[in-house]
Amino acid sequence: MAISGISRSVTASALQKAALGSPATSQTATSSASGGSGTGGSTSLLLNALADLTAVLQSYANASPGPILATSGPAPETLPITKDAQGGTAKVSNALSQITTDPEGQKLIQLAEQKGYKIEIGSTGEKAAATTDSKAKKIVVDINAKGLDSYNLTATIAHELVHASTDGNGDSLLEESLSTAVGNRIAKRADGRPETAAEATADFKKIYSDYKAAYKGDGAVNGRQDNGILKALQSLGLDVSPFAGVI
Repeated sequence: MAISGISRSVTASALQKAALGSPATSQTATSSASGGSGTGGSTSLLLNALADLTAVLQSYANASPGPILATSGPAPETLPITKDAQGGTAKVSNALSQITTDPEGQKLIQLAEQKGYKIEIGSTGEKAAATTDSKAKKIVVDINAKGLDSYNLTATIAHELVHASTDGNGDSLLEESLSTAVGNRIAKRADGRPETAAEATADFKKIYSDYKAAYKGDGAVNGRQDNGILKALQSLGLDVSPFAGVI
């Protein structure tokens, strides 16, 4: 931008001299005094103006470059916390910040935000540490749930964000398993422990087996092995290769 601005300024000044016929150098003045007029005088003025322009550009090219200033983009999107019955805003905000700075987490946050989801902090009324209500467009997080430390809080909210960002296809055993696997992957990256593909696959196998036992008899989940969640996450740009074809 600086280079463009100087170029415009110098060019306008040089062309103005030529247009107005003002003497740019002693050579122009001498030419005018000796009766140089018409085409010869105009040519001399133009040549001198171009010489001025060349000199300024040359001096700029030889100058030491200044510091390159970083441009700040828009702040990453996040979900609003609209209710806090447990004094957990700081903890949940920190978890959301970690998710937002993760490439996959940011995609989930952005889509949930576009859908109008919000966060409420309080009892879920269930054994779960968090729940997603697709009709009310809210995620309820119980920060008093057993074992919900900083890592598990991040993983839990990321799990719920998978539900929120794909809320048009209901639930399934595979969705519950993938939500946890993706949540764990995001939380581990935030914790400085990124998974390898082999580790992600092994983690997913165990999660799927545990959920299959936990949701036994739950027709809404275990009765639907797959609700298209794998393709849905892939369409969002998430890496599902460690989970594809595993079960």
